[in-house]
Amino acid sequence: MTVQELISFGTMVGIPAILGVTWLVTSLVRTQTMLSQMEARMVLLEANIHSIRNSLQAMSLTLARREHKDKKHEEL
Repeated sequence: MTVQELISFGTMVGIPAILGVTWLVTSLVRTQTMLSQMEARMVLLEANIHSIRNSLQAMSLTLARREHKDKKHEEL
């Protein structure tokens, strides 16, 4: 093989390989960004679920106390 053939072969193999690696790295970075965003949304969603659960629990306790007071007054 001559030097020119080696350069030609290197170009035929090297450029697609470099483009492939570049595409792969770009795709991985995008995927990582999307996963980070999803994780942030899940943390926010979890906080909202806890808040809703706490509010429902407080409302349930309030209603239970109110019903207990009403029954106590009816007995008197």
